Amino acid sequence: MSLPDGLLGRLDAIPRCSLGAARTGDCPASSRVGSATTVSGSGASTIALPGDVYFTDGYDGAIAGLAVVVQAKAGPIDLGRAVVMMKVSVRANAGGIDITSEDLPTRLQGVPLTLQSITLKIDRGGFLFNASSCGAKSASAAFSSDLGTSASAGSSLTTTGCAGVPFAPKMDVDLTGGVKKDSKPGVKASLTVPAGHANVRKVTLTLPAGIGADIAALSAMCARDAYDANACPAGAVVGTAKATSPAISGELSGPVTLVKKAGSALPDLGVRLRGLVNVDLMGAVSLGAGNRLVTTFDGIPDVPLSAFELSLNGGAKGALIASDDICDAPTITSVIAAHTGASKTLQTTPPSSGCASADTSSGQPSATVRLAGVKSGKPTLKVTAKGGATALRSVIVTLPKGLSVDRKTAAKKLGLQAQTPKGGRLKLTKKAMTWKAQTFTLKLPSTGARTATMTLRKGALKAKGKTRKSKQLKIKVKLTPVSGAARTQQVTVRVAKK
Repeated sequence: MSLPDGLLGRLDAIPRCSLGAARTGDCPASSRVGSATTVSGSGASTIALPGDVYFTDGYDGAIAGLAVVVQAKAGPIDLGRAVVMMKVSVRANAGGIDITSEDLPTRLQGVPLTLQSITLKIDRGGFLFNASSCGAKSASAAFSSDLGTSASAGSSLTTTGCAGVPFAPKMDVDLTGGVKKDSKPGVKASLTVPAGHANVRKVTLTLPAGIGADIAALSAMCARDAYDANACPAGAVVGTAKATSPAISGELSGPVTLVKKAGSALPDLGVRLRGLVNVDLMGAVSLGAGNRLVTTFDGIPDVPLSAFELSLNGGAKGALIASDDICDAPTITSVIAAHTGASKTLQTTPPSSGCASADTSSGQPSATVRLAGVKSGKPTLKVTAKGGATALRSVIVTLPKGLSVDRKTAAKKLGLQAQTPKGGRLKLTKKAMTWKAQTFTLKLPSTGARTATMTLRKGALKAKGKTRKSKQLKIKVKLTPVSGAARTQQVTVRVAKK
């Protein structure tokens, strides 16, 4: 029997019966997952016998098994237990479940059994779960008789209500290694999905401008036929991936490989996840708007995913190269689609752990400012503050005349990123910011921050009067370190159009 795609079971949710106990029909009640009813006899003279279905250890290469135990008793006649073992296998790429029975008994203690029907009802709570995608799905079965003849049959299952399934994935992306011009950065993307949410079907990840493919590394791409034969050279491996799922125990993990794609100078990213089940993914790499590298993993199996992490090497074994400095709050875009049809677009501005602190020669903190869209009256502003010899404790930004904070919307339009003094990610809430008409203040933890970036998107600020026609403006940034004197830096900003 081949069950519909996405109809799976939680392999760790139910205690398993040992094979020895299963074959004698002595499984504990804790391993029971359902019931069985067999009807045997000839013509109208039939008898229905009830039974139980137990979840067992796997055998002959199968991931698990089922034991159908029927007590062959009718009135005073008791022929004992009839046990039929079934192998439970997972189809390629965790697409669904196949169940294969051993030979059904034709006689029991010399009494012929003419089976007319077998009904299995798997109804143990918390064991089976449906796919996230709705619509009709097919099931099929193949039968063989003791006379050598065969037959097949099919059925369908229609699921509904997918629109009501929540979908709120999260994506964290870090840039590792060197992120200065001509360096070779690494990327670590971590996707998490809450329990009970829809299954992920597609992930598209767009890297920041300034990160491209390293031509030298691409020379080690593995040919597709060699990849399929698991015969790629070691140089084609550029990272690792791992995943966890509530449906299986343990972690799936494996290498990330550059795979040559016909008709393209850019490779695909082959991901082989190995563990209790095997899953193969292929990420298509392309160039998007602004020549940004875009990687798309489509056709992800319709199974629950707790976490997925993709790590691309940086440094000498990496496949990426920075064509420009990317320390100044690079933006990474993730579009995550579910099997239900829902989709989420997430923007991540990761801390760049390979960036050096600014102005380390003088030990003084410093700030860079980017201002755009002033002419429209709703400008955007990005302030990046960097500690010198000492980490930052606070940052105060004072705006010029004609430019002000819209305190009704500023908090909703704010993005904050920061690094700990050692270069790790520092989590900040929007409560760290306080607002006045012409100033805003970022208060950092007592241990300080190595860098801090404040991004005010369109609608957070207002530009009025002659300011909207200005080509450059002066913005004051007061930088207070954890220890030592504060420094006020007046930054002359050339106003960008966008």
